[in-house]
This record gives sequence, structure tokens and C-alpha cells, in this order.
Amino acid sequence: MALLWQLWQFVAAGLYARERRWVRYFFPPALVLFASGVLFSYFVLVPYGMFYSMQSAPLELVKPDIRLEFYFGFLTTLCLSMGLVFQLPMLMTFASLVGMVRPETFSSLRGYFVVAAFALSALLTPGPD
Repeated sequence: MALLWQLWQFVAAGLYARERRWVRYFFPPALVLFASGVLFSYFVLVPYGMFYSMQSAPLELVKPDIRLEFYFGFLTTLCLSMGLVFQLPMLMTFASLVGMVRPETFSSLRGYFVVAAFALSALLTPGPD
């Protein structure tokens, strides 16, 4: 908590009063969303991911060799990624409040975003598929 306060003091010195109000408005929900993304990843996705990665190879031919460095790398990457993904509602709200994107645009392009999300996940997913 002290680290966040020090970071805020450093950043707030360079902000105008209007910008400080925006940060105070958006920071608490963003922090809650980030924490819920990390917790969702830790309690839901990591157990399923570990189960799937242990079951993917035939155990007769290949024995799983789990090391702490690989586990913590997997855990850190997945938790931080989901924390950032859970920030998308805040980003969309900010973009519509500032006038960068109209809310109707989000709803009209929803289908394209779903297809793009599937395409991006297919490209980022490791494996021979």
C-alpha cells in the first residue's frame, strides 16, 4: 500500500487537477478489476491449465518434469495477463467518456471483435494445431 501511495505522489505532481480527478475516479475500480482477474486466473485457470498440460502427453512415453521456475513463469504470465484482460471494461469506458469512441461503435463491431479474439487466440496458443 505504501508503494502505491509513493507512486501516486510521484505521478500526481505532474498532473493537472482535472487529470487527478480522472485518476481518482478510475483507479479504485481498475484495481478491483485487476485483482479479480488475477484471482480468477489463480483459482480457475491455473488448475485447469496444469491439469491439461499434465494430460496432454502420453505418460508412458514422456514423464512430466515440473520445475518451480516453469510453474512460476506459467503462473505469473497467466495471472498478469488475465489481470490486464480484466482492464478492458475500464479502457472501453474511458474511451467512450473522453469521446474517442462512441458506445454504439462497440456494439456494432462486437461480432468482429469476437472473430478477432478467436483468431488471436489461435495464433497465440502453442501447439502443432
